[in-house]
Amino acid sequence: GGLGLEASAVTYARDRGTNGTLFFVGDEGLGVVEITRTGQTIGSMAFTNWPAASTNNDAEGLTYLGNGVLVVTEERLQDAFKFTYQQGGGVALASAPFVSIGGPAGNLGTEGISYDPRDGKFFTVKQNSPQDVLAGTLTFETTGGVSTMSQLFDPGLLGLASLSDVQTLSPVDALAGTPAADNLLILSLDSRRLVEVTRTGVVVSSLDLTGITTQ
Repeated sequence: GGLGLEASAVTYARDRGTNGTLFFVGDEGLGVVEITRTGQTIGSMAFTNWPAASTNNDAEGLTYLGNGVLVVTEERLQDAFKFTYQQGGGVALASAPFVSIGGPAGNLGTEGISYDPRDGKFFTVKQNSPQDVLAGTLTFETTGGVSTMSQLFDPGLLGLASLSDVQTLSPVDALAGTPAADNLLILSLDSRRLVEVTRTGVVVSSLDLTGITTQ
């Protein structure tokens, strides 16, 4: 039904199904789709009403908190909305618990969000002008929650032309108890590169995506 058109974010739900499932959100802001790890569609949930200030419904970030709870971010408002997934249902984001990560930023705002289940910390990236790599806590209220997000490190250290998504490596079982569990993956569309970085901005490794992506 177009909900997954131009997919712009994906998150792993390890506590759903036998082997975990994936949720992804389309760039059109119509809703979320749940699929198996082999790509079979399980179901979807529609976004029935965005806040009036969201003229583009620009869904760009998505993260999973556990127990069916998801957080989606609107790039231009730089707001995050929390809701519980109900297959075949709908959620009016205009009345959902939310929090502002930053002020309105046009089409250069929040591109990604990730959650560390170990301590409840969130990570977000802002695309450009300026770039941001933020970390902190978010509380969600229907009247607007509280954000303690602040710059984790100078994004200029990464040498990336844009910041397009972020993922904490803390949920990876093989990395549990190692320093690498604290690292982040940051995606850059314009640089066509995926980098692994420490929380001080040191690039540990990178993957060149020029052979498989376009702008």
